Amino acid sequence: MLETPNHGIRQYLRPTDMAAQPENASLKQSKKRPLADKSVSLKQSATKKRKSKASGLTSGHTTDDLDPDTFNLESYNDGFKAQKDRTSVSRRVKKEQENNASDKRPGPRGRPPVYAEYRSDLAETLDYYRQRQGGNQTNDGHLKGSLLSIDHCPRQLIADEIILTRAGGGMSMIDEGKSRKSTQIKDQNSECSLVRAFQKNQEDQTPTIFIVSDKANQFPTKALHPYSVMAHFVPISMWHERNNDLVIVRFRYQKMYLDEAAWWVPRGSPKRTAPVDYVTKAERFTCDSCEQEHPVIYDQGHICFNQECDAFWKLNKKLITDTKDLTFNQVWLDERVEWNVEIDPPYDLVPDPLPPNLEGNPWYAAKASAYKGMVCPKCRTCIPRVRMDGWVCETQGCDFLYPMPILPFTIRMVEESHGTRFQGPAFPVHLVLKPPMHRRQATFNDPWRIETFDVQGIAGCFIKQFHSNESVNRRPGGPDDILARMSDKALGLERRAMDKSFTDGQLTDHFSNNFVSHAPALAICSLTMCEGMPYTYSATNDVVPFDKSPELIIDSVYKMSWIGQNAMENTSLMPINEVLALGYLQGQHIGYHDDGEVELGPTIVTLSLGCEGIMQIRMQKKFYVGSTGNNSNIYNPKQRIVEGCYNPDLRREMNANWSSWTQARKDEKFKELKQGAGTHAPVCLNTKLRHGDYIVMHGSALQKYYEHTIHSNGDIRFALTGRHVKPDMITDPVLRKGGEFDWQPEREYDGDVSLNAQIRASKRQVRLLQNAELEFQDGE
Repeated sequence: MLETPNHGIRQYLRPTDMAAQPENASLKQSKKRPLADKSVSLKQSATKKRKSKASGLTSGHTTDDLDPDTFNLESYNDGFKAQKDRTSVSRRVKKEQENNASDKRPGPRGRPPVYAEYRSDLAETLDYYRQRQGGNQTNDGHLKGSLLSIDHCPRQLIADEIILTRAGGGMSMIDEGKSRKSTQIKDQNSECSLVRAFQKNQEDQTPTIFIVSDKANQFPTKALHPYSVMAHFVPISMWHERNNDLVIVRFRYQKMYLDEAAWWVPRGSPKRTAPVDYVTKAERFTCDSCEQEHPVIYDQGHICFNQECDAFWKLNKKLITDTKDLTFNQVWLDERVEWNVEIDPPYDLVPDPLPPNLEGNPWYAAKASAYKGMVCPKCRTCIPRVRMDGWVCETQGCDFLYPMPILPFTIRMVEESHGTRFQGPAFPVHLVLKPPMHRRQATFNDPWRIETFDVQGIAGCFIKQFHSNESVNRRPGGPDDILARMSDKALGLERRAMDKSFTDGQLTDHFSNNFVSHAPALAICSLTMCEGMPYTYSATNDVVPFDKSPELIIDSVYKMSWIGQNAMENTSLMPINEVLALGYLQGQHIGYHDDGEVELGPTIVTLSLGCEGIMQIRMQKKFYVGSTGNNSNIYNPKQRIVEGCYNPDLRREMNANWSSWTQARKDEKFKELKQGAGTHAPVCLNTKLRHGDYIVMHGSALQKYYEHTIHSNGDIRFALTGRHVKPDMITDPVLRKGGEFDWQPEREYDGDVSLNAQIRASKRQVRLLQNAELEFQDGE
């Protein structure tokens, strides 16, 4: 694309009801978020078995019901249904269940206040932990949240009121057979960011919220969930040690609210009954060499923790090399430091369900503040906003849902970002245009201005942009009407689980759904097999047959077919038999990708709706520098030297001598090439897509050598992308859909050319009358 187990009706729990929900709601482990696999009619009853993750958007309401002045929330809630199939358990969840069964640790005393099945859900829900990668969330110099996971460093400790951990600097992932292990490769010191954040938290009396992963090998009890929020912890002390001849920085944290029992200790553990002892302290001693005072942390004796001292990490004047026998001094572990608990922490463990719509904005649903995840008030899991029209808890057995009414989107929403509105052919806006991208002289097919861009060095490939204007957008069935209909729940727009991601459970940063049909010839009526090609940029979409699709999808096929055919040069447009619908809320976008699947035809047509989109095109890195892949550090001398690639002369020299060079020489030359090229190829085309604009990309080689991205400027933007799926390339029976699509000649789109001719003639008559009125009459 260009942007490119039981079912039933769940009851909506209103925010005002949340406080009344029992805290001991069922916390059964939910299942792995499935990739969308099969499509069904969106009009099936709530009791019928369904396979589609996204097909639960059925309601007795249409967008006509969602008027800002007459909208009834209670009525909308009655129609908000969630139908999710929970019969399939992924390999990952099965493995977790097996691991949990073999875990010999005792069960915990209680349940976490917040948990998540996926790390990405944490990042979308909790302001104090936005990290999709990395263990620590630091902002403005403070450590807000920290994730405890597997750690092979010795002497780590998670107790009921104490956490002993270390800084994370100087680490690297090292291959160990078939797995990779985080290993320290250099000394840690007091200048690393985590040390500074620890000190900043101490100075400003700010606690850190700790989260534990089910991979944390030092956790004292069985993990109930993949990710569990523990509590607020305050920074107490910091010192240096050695591990495998490398210096490490150690931290001691203390639970902030000592009068509250820790949920993670073994079940049956005694609760604190006596007052907290803030007086008893472990022995302190003064080092003879550096004259600094240190606590006796280990039973084995006095150890200096000053890394600048000659006596650092020595016991009885001998360097400690064997640390397996070191044991903590229990008196030191039992020390407690009094903390002012009257000062509330910056973040609550459980955030508010949703920021209030303080401004009364009827389109609040599209704002970034309404895009966050929320914590389920029933089962405490983090819920990302998967559906365009609200949140649904995926935990098995939990019936919580929170609708987000989607009002019809109108051009009023996007006027500010839309800029100047044109009555005739619009001005083009190209923010970047440089070789190998070449722009031709614009052509006109009234009412359209058509800009054509050729890719030098790749024959037969081009990009054409059809600039829209008010005369097109305002007509019945035009882009303004289509935009208003894009909020229809029948479209089933959802965020999809990504096939490839560094973060488990990661969802796309946009909403989408796929609509398909295969018609051998668009000029005839036929009953055919509907077939669909899943969008593989990052996620597998559902596939909905055209005969089950909303009318606006069918209308878009006729419109995109006219645009596509009028973009062709010396060839015919392969029939559009697939439409991909996408929605972007405030701040969302689609990253760099190509549409180079072999199952697709050479032409892609996209209609942009709503706020402006900024489309950027650049050469794929593997062709720009000659690597084996876009993320590869291996040079491929057989990679084609494409016009516009970086330093083609150096590439030719490398290719000519590659077989005779030593590996060291090869590495040296490839390093030289990469350093000059930078991280990515530069953008060669950056163009602005306004509301109603079409963009056509033609040529399989264009998708092979180049990639593109589109960012949205504003609150809401949609895109409809038409493609041709080659029927003979589809062998997967899951993708073959039965359905009927009749091409109706009377619905064919003519690009508004005939209607615009009438309007133009009418405008001419008006101008003639105006000119006559403006002329001076005799005697004036």
